[in-house]
Amino acid sequence: MKTMRPWNTKFVTQAGRLQRLFVVLFCLVLMGCQSTPRTTDFTQDDLDVTVSEMAASLAASDFLSDRTSASPRIVLVTNQVRNLTDNIMTSAERWMAIARLQSTLPIRTMADQKNIVFMLPPERVEDLKNNGFEVPLESTLEPTHLMTATFYSSEQAAREAGDRITTIRKNFYYLEFSITDLEGRELIWKDAFEFGRQAYGNIID
Repeated sequence: MKTMRPWNTKFVTQAGRLQRLFVVLFCLVLMGCQSTPRTTDFTQDDLDVTVSEMAASLAASDFLSDRTSASPRIVLVTNQVRNLTDNIMTSAERWMAIARLQSTLPIRTMADQKNIVFMLPPERVEDLKNNGFEVPLESTLEPTHLMTATFYSSEQAAREAGDRITTIRKNFYYLEFSITDLEGRELIWKDAFEFGRQAYGNIID
């Protein structure tokens, strides 16, 4: 009968260490990939950076600068949201972005100080509620002003030092608002707010 050779304990130990090291390195690489932005599609967090700028611009505009909380109420309904970017946005996503922006603290504070009520069309409010978003905005008042919102974008690409192909891409987004007085059908405010997204990776990714 042949005697079975015992396993080389030293070899098994080294193999186990190598396996554990491989797992650790794989996890680190995976975490690194997840933390590096690989898309320039904007998110709600990106959109939030425009909130304070929008509130300040509105408050300083000619038709709002002299208003107070005691001024006659303005009922401002957003009746159109257009997406002219490369991003694919559903109708619900576009309206949800505007609803969230109008519900933020800087916009609500400015609205209280100027006695403004923001509204969305009733059918849009219903759509958002069906998508799980509670709209804390009035929807039954008679509007005095109309607001439109339009998303624009432009793209830039670049190479990091030593790279032969494009590895960095930036998208700049512009969210443009305009407000029209319903009584005089006059454009009384228009402004655009910029935010950017940067992604890393080969242009073919």
